[in-house]
Amino acid sequence: MLEVINKKEAGSRSGRIDAHRVGRAGGVAIENARLFQQSDLIAEFVHELRTPLASLSTATYLLLRPEMSREQRDQIVNNIHNETLRLNSLASSFLDLARLESDGVQFRKMRSAWQTCFTNAAM
Repeated sequence: MLEVINKKEAGSRSGRIDAHRVGRAGGVAIENARLFQQSDLIAEFVHELRTPLASLSTATYLLLRPEMSREQRDQIVNNIHNETLRLNSLASSFLDLARLESDGVQFRKMRSAWQTCFTNAAM
């Protein structure tokens, strides 16, 4: 955007800034920033998915081995259950965030008795 401000229109002797070009450049900069944020969010989400998926893959591989004791199998099944809960939570959080970013969630103002909230929280 500074480039647009610093450049003069070709043939312009007044040195005035073209507001339309500045506005367009600003819009492009904002859109680029938004896309980079989305890209970072997706990369973070995929990274967070890989850990429980790797754990599930390892656990299922171990369950296929015949020398596993009943205790070991039970522990692995418990780990699989915990990792699936973790994946479900991650997916839900990602969907909630996507709804917030797409304005799919609407907030409304409500009166609240804050003193009651704080009193109940302290109990």
